[in-house]
Amino acid sequence: MHSCPPGVLIYSYIPQGFQIVVGPPLFSLPQYVLNPGTAAKLTVVLSPYDGNNLTQLIRNYYSPGSTDLEKIGPFNNIDLVQVNTTGLSITSSSIVQESQNRAVQNLTITASPGADQATYDLGGLDCPGAVLLTVGYLPFWQPVVGSVQLVTLLVSPLLAVVLTFGLVLVERMLARIRSHQKGDRQSAAV
Repeated sequence: MHSCPPGVLIYSYIPQGFQIVVGPPLFSLPQYVLNPGTAAKLTVVLSPYDGNNLTQLIRNYYSPGSTDLEKIGPFNNIDLVQVNTTGLSITSSSIVQESQNRAVQNLTITASPGADQATYDLGGLDCPGAVLLTVGYLPFWQPVVGSVQLVTLLVSPLLAVVLTFGLVLVERMLARIRSHQKGDRQSAAV
């Protein structure tokens, strides 16, 4: 959604109205979860780094919005998608420079009831200040490009244990059914 101009750091995000907000240490990046059929606001705080002039950087490089989003899929694949095909509406205010070292921009994000339940990169994964937007009901817990999230290491074994436990239960139930059927056949033969 935002370009990554040289010398500008997305210093922080101030979320309002998201159903779930997660971040480090369990998640490698800040992530905001928006349920389908809801809306939220996000204030983006920009600062210069390396002694750069923020006013000039914003004027020359900063792109306040785009019609494209990077959709993060399973197995670390990233697809560029048009915002208008996702069921999302993202509107942005103009950038307001509050001081020589701070500027803000407000985003309003609306997910239609039929919005694609997916995770999107809002801040540029290669930028300082990357952030994820997940449309759905749970945060994206899989590895994110270039990093493994701690939650992935915790959830993956937990899922393996739950699945194994489920399979063991099914096997035991099937063994009991077979045992009862075998016992019924032996009783009928006598």
